[in-house]
Amino acid sequence: MNSSSYGYPVTVAADPFSELAALFESEVVNNTIKISDKKGKGIIKKVDAAEGLRISLWDIQLEHTVQFDRVPEHTTGKRSFSLFYIFTHEYFLINATDKPAATDQPAKNILFASSEVNLSFQIKPYNQVRVIQVDITEEWLSSEYADSSQSSYSFFHELINKKDPIFFTRPASFTAYHSFLNIYTHINAENPDSFYIRAKTLSLLSDIFISPAKTSVASENNLLLHEKMIAVEKILDEHLDKTLPSIGAIARQMALSESTLKRNFKLLYGTSIYEYYLRKKMQKAKQLFAERSIPVKEVAYMLGYEKVSNFIHMFKKHYNFSPGRLKKSPSLLKENSV
Repeated sequence: MNSSSYGYPVTVAADPFSELAALFESEVVNNTIKISDKKGKGIIKKVDAAEGLRISLWDIQLEHTVQFDRVPEHTTGKRSFSLFYIFTHEYFLINATDKPAATDQPAKNILFASSEVNLSFQIKPYNQVRVIQVDITEEWLSSEYADSSQSSYSFFHELINKKDPIFFTRPASFTAYHSFLNIYTHINAENPDSFYIRAKTLSLLSDIFISPAKTSVASENNLLLHEKMIAVEKILDEHLDKTLPSIGAIARQMALSESTLKRNFKLLYGTSIYEYYLRKKMQKAKQLFAERSIPVKEVAYMLGYEKVSNFIHMFKKHYNFSPGRLKKSPSLLKENSV
């Protein structure tokens, strides 16, 4: 397991994004870190939407577990805050190093920390990791909320002037979830609009901090819908070695209509249930080939394929080379992976 550290973001003394790139043996090109083939695949992309407001998108898949610490930058004397929304909370773990990990509690998607808090990260391999990271300075907060309503200004003024380190996690409301998802999709576009990102960030902060108690019954039901999509992913994982139940059967198990299930799964994971399932199945096959010498026929049977030819066809369609070629050239494991 790799272990390292990098400086806190939104600092003057250093470029933490470059330090983060170094952890993945990569460079920053056009505000984007492309994960090196040695580490896996994917990107970490940043957008400096305003002075003191940076949004980063994580969309990566690693070959091995990576663990690192993010340490505060003490030289500037300026305080900043980081807000994370973790779409894939089972594979991207963050904890304050001076606090025990809450292993006995349900995972929570939102994490907020002030710059005094040392954060420990662990990223698990073989799975797509999707995260939105919002870094803001106290100066940006002060300027944005100076003309806001009295309640908003009072809250953020108190937050900025609070002397103790701040660290908390919580589940997201459905409104916050969709705001994060919109930001994620927008940053993935070729030319992200800074004004749009700033407006969405302000809306998010209001939703998370100013009115968390105003969650309606409808919002609670929609949050439950989000949790059901996570449960669907677990069903897919449990059937990697067997035939997947029909979409209708999964929908009935989740007490949803097929259309609701399909629509919300694609919103969260960016692809259809069946395509996501096939991708996970092929990733499992690749993992089996990487871990031990095993015949193609046996891997096919282990993954529930009655006909080896069907498995070979799907593997080749997914990776652009056959399992037989992979066994002859193991170096392909680090090339053209999906």
